[in-house]
Amino acid sequence: MKKLLFLFLAFIIFSCSSEDYKKEYELQKPKPNLSTPDNTVKSYWSFNIWEDTTTFYKMDTTLLEFYSATLKQYLLEKYNKRKKEFKEFHYISKNLIDKVDIESDSRAIVLTKELSYKDDDSFDETKYVFAKQGNKWLLEDIFIKCWNCNGTGETSDYSLYSRIKTTCKYCSGSGWKSQFYED
Repeated sequence: MKKLLFLFLAFIIFSCSSEDYKKEYELQKPKPNLSTPDNTVKSYWSFNIWEDTTTFYKMDTTLLEFYSATLKQYLLEKYNKRKKEFKEFHYISKNLIDKVDIESDSRAIVLTKELSYKDDDSFDETKYVFAKQGNKWLLEDIFIKCWNCNGTGETSDYSLYSRIKTTCKYCSGSGWKSQFYED
């Protein structure tokens, strides 16, 4: 009975136009919670998970008129499976907020530990910088710990016979590198 109901719902969904898919896509978009810096980070992560799990709507809606009902049903099943797997096991879901530092009434920093690209067991430190505008905390920049100096701001120069510490050229000695701005 559940299969029959699912097939009926899939038929109804796929008999809709691509405009209906775009509306559905927008309805699923998470609503940002910008009330506090940590809620803004969680909303940002939630949006990234949503973005990753809804690529079906973004990529295939323009081509729906070319697809048979059988292909549409297959794609819907594939999409729902992928969406469920991503939501349950998405790498962002393992991220942790380490510290929230409200520096002033209009500036805050949130330090996080985010799953590393290296493997599933290590985390990279990330720093989110926020500016308060009205009653919203808006993202101003995201910094990742410098890969070259491992956040120390210094690198060792082994080109001479002695070990000399120099200012890291990649992060200019800050230990952090912006994900948006170039130095």
